[in-house]
Amino acid sequence: MRGTPSLIRKINRSNVIGLIQKQGSLSRSEISRISGLSLPSVSRIIDSLIQEGILKEIGKGESLRGKKPFLIDINSEFPLAAIIVPLYKIMGQAGLIDTFASLIIGYLAFSVPVGVWLLRGFFIGIPKELEEAAQIDGCSQLQAFWK
Repeated sequence: MRGTPSLIRKINRSNVIGLIQKQGSLSRSEISRISGLSLPSVSRIIDSLIQEGILKEIGKGESLRGKKPFLIDINSEFPLAAIIVPLYKIMGQAGLIDTFASLIIGYLAFSVPVGVWLLRGFFIGIPKELEEAAQIDGCSQLQAFWK
């Protein structure tokens, strides 16, 4: 099986997105070094992902010498309009347009990810010391959360 240029581009795009999701905010040169892609390829991929609204530049990073690099991260404000059209097509193919089932699925498709994202931020904000203190007092993780 041979890889076509479009397939290789898709793989490289998904690798860059996955790397940023896994590692957090990175500069173009760090992405190039970790992924093994050339710096021009990484810049081209990142520029197209920024134009699509998937990634964003969040500020300047640290540098020992020279120009400070711009850090790239996943855009948490991804436009919801990008989800509406595919969801409408899926509902049309399933014959669910103008039904209560489509409303329920649509609400879940939008509210569950937002809820998970908000709760994730809450749980990450809980200090580790508080959890450790509760375990020293004899609480399980669930008891520490509820008390």
